[in-house]
Amino acid sequence: MGLTLADNSWEAMAIGDSCLFQIRGDEVITSLPLASAGEFNNRPALMSTNSENWDREVEHVTT
Repeated sequence: MGLTLADNSWEAMAIGDSCLFQIRGDEVITSLPLASAGEFNNRPALMSTNSENWDREVEHVTT
């Protein structure tokens, strides 16, 4: 998970079992990397610590 805040904007990236929610009042504005509870499973995409694997894993990163 990565999050950058600047002035009145933000940028985030997520992979695996991390989740980010932007909530305003009682409403979910944005969620990353999953949009609903039904999308969760027991096999989240993960990033390896071995940089040789990054080319094929980066396709699972949500921004």
